[in-house]
Amino acid sequence: MINKTFKNSLESQGYTIKGEYSGYRNTQIHLSKNSKEYMLCIYKKEKKIKNRIDNADRIMSLCYPALPVKQRIKVISTSPSLIILYSYLPGNTISWEGYTMKHIKGLGEYMGKLHTILGRIRYKDIELENEIDLSVSHLKEMDKYFKDKGVLEAMKNKLQVYPSFDTKKYLKVFNELRSMNSQILHMDFVRGNILFNAKKEITGIIDFEKCSYGPRVLDIARTLAFLLVDCKYKSEEKIRKYFLYSGYSKRGKMKVPSSKLINKLVNFFLLYDFFKFLYHTPYESLKDNEHFIRTRNRLLESKVICLI
Repeated sequence: MINKTFKNSLESQGYTIKGEYSGYRNTQIHLSKNSKEYMLCIYKKEKKIKNRIDNADRIMSLCYPALPVKQRIKVISTSPSLIILYSYLPGNTISWEGYTMKHIKGLGEYMGKLHTILGRIRYKDIELENEIDLSVSHLKEMDKYFKDKGVLEAMKNKLQVYPSFDTKKYLKVFNELRSMNSQILHMDFVRGNILFNAKKEITGIIDFEKCSYGPRVLDIARTLAFLLVDCKYKSEEKIRKYFLYSGYSKRGKMKVPSSKLINKLVNFFLLYDFFKFLYHTPYESLKDNEHFIRTRNRLLESKVICLI
């Protein structure tokens, strides 16, 4: 919550506070002034947070006005907190139960449009991480975790599963990716970062802070992995059809990469989500987490993990 002094300061400048929202990385304050609307973001203190936000804002500026992305208006403060005033994007995120065919097609279409624009930007001119290197780092982290005897015993006794993935096969996949063309990737193109209006049209794409660079198939697989868990009322066949072919290919006018490669990467990202569930949550409470259950079931179907 913003403190009274800061609130009074905003109001003394002629702003009206219309709403306040707490996110993972920031607090957002919806403001209005002279019939115009704004979003003020107060970022949490993190290492290199200013560089991360500067990069994200620069990428968004290069996507505007072709895509509905917020634009930095001015930096209010850099110390003790990073506070930036942005243009306002209308619309709302949808619940994970609320996905319709139109929502999924829209995600595919706008990812295609986003990839077209990001593919024209020289990623070497922006300080970004290599997504392949990040993925390999995550893979090594998981390999170490799942080889721990205590972890294996706990998984078998409390979750009745054990890991059966081959680290070397995933390393081979990532090495193959290094020969593919790279571009800037969003890597968080998911329900919580897409705004829709009442007509189920996309009105905003937010949170470019995880942007990295690498082959676009990584971005596609990351979003598809989320969709397969989030879309509880849609079959996998329909999700793939709406997102990849009706959305990304037909409406977004981008070629869909190899299905075989997409499937391998989807399993990797789901495995990483599964790992994060185990690492950050007491095993006993996971049985009540529907996202965990759906992630686990998808990995069981793909034989990335197995029942004891």
